[in-house]
This record gives sequence, C-alpha cells and structure tokens, in this order.
Amino acid sequence: MPSTIVKEYIVLKGTSASFTQHLTKPLNDVIKTDLVSITVNTSNVPIIFIQSVNLGGAIQTPDNSKSYWRIAAPPSSPAGATTTVLNQRVDTYLDAQRNITDIDITLLDSNNSLLTGFTSAVIVVEVERRVSEYPQINSDTNFIYPGLIPPR
Repeated sequence: MPSTIVKEYIVLKGTSASFTQHLTKPLNDVIKTDLVSITVNTSNVPIIFIQSVNLGGAIQTPDNSKSYWRIAAPPSSPAGATTTVLNQRVDTYLDAQRNITDIDITLLDSNNSLLTGFTSAVIVVEVERRVSEYPQINSDTNFIYPGLIPPR
C-alpha cells in the first residue's frame, strides 16, 4: 500500500519546568517532530534546552553525555515577562517510526538545571507521520475509484 506523510500540530501546556502531557489520541508511525514555538513565563534566560524522551534526542553534547530534543534562544525581555522563544528548527528524522501516547518535556537552562522562577509554558510541536492510504469506495456500486480492481 502506498503511504503519505501527514503533518499534525500539538499544543503542550505545562505549569512546571518538567511535565508530561497525555495525548487524547495516540500518534502512530511518527517519523519526525519539530519545535514550532514555545512561550515560557520565567526569569530572563539566555538559552533553553528542551529534553524529551518521547520526541527524541537529535542534539547531542560533544561528549555524548546528554541529548536534547531542541535548543531555543529567547529574545531579550525584562525578567519575569512572558518570553516567546524563537524557532530553532533541526530537520532530523527519527531513527525509526514510533508511536507516541505521552509527551514528556523538561526545560533546562545553560547550567543543565531546571528553569527557575517558572510558572507556565506553551509549546507547539509539529509532528510528521507516515500513514497508509486506504482506497475509498463510493456508495454508488457502479463506480470504482481508479486503482481498484473491479470484482470478477
């Protein structure tokens, strides 16, 4: 069966620097995930490291001791203001298709510590899935969509 790539967007909301969000509908056959945007309410930080076992670890430290899903740099803002982090895309496909039912997020600072002064985060994630195309049959029994073999 031929397959097609489907893009979906998920909004994750957390009230701590480490949270897990259960998805109402499991995502099957995920081949890629990306950060679209993140808004955090915390004191001014120069860089945010985002870890997620479920979304993958595309970014490795030079000594391979830690992995991160994405790294984002917020624009300058007053301490405590809501900061929208700029999109830092890394077009890396997962090593194998995976099924995701929960998404775990850990937000770290440049010292590899949980973000402090944290009150909330909203993260938009783009997910690409490989799905099989199923033939559609019209309710009119005399019509068959192209590609289907007529009954004998």
